[in-house]
Amino acid sequence: MKEIAEDHSDYMNKKDILNYDFFDYRFSKAESKLCVENVVWNAELPKAQFRLWKESSSHNANILNNKIRAAGISKKGPYVTFLAVIKCNI
Repeated sequence: MKEIAEDHSDYMNKKDILNYDFFDYRFSKAESKLCVENVVWNAELPKAQFRLWKESSSHNANILNNKIRAAGISKKGPYVTFLAVIKCNI
C-alpha cells in the first residue's frame, strides 16, 4: 500500500496538482474489493494533515473505517496520499 501511495504522491507533486487521477489503477494494484483514499496538499506537519481529514466527515470516515486491513501513507513535496484496503465478505 505504501508504494502505491508513494506513486500517487509523486505523481501529484510532479504535476503540482491535488487530484484523484487514476484511482481505478491504484485500486487494481491494491488487489482488494474495496479501497479508500484521502489526499491533502500543503499540510506542513502530519498532525495538521490529519486534523484536516478529521474535520471532513467523508475523509474521517475513511480513516476510522474498522474494516481496514492494510494502509499506506506517503508525502512527496506538499502532497500526501493515504490509501487503505478494506476487508470484504463478498
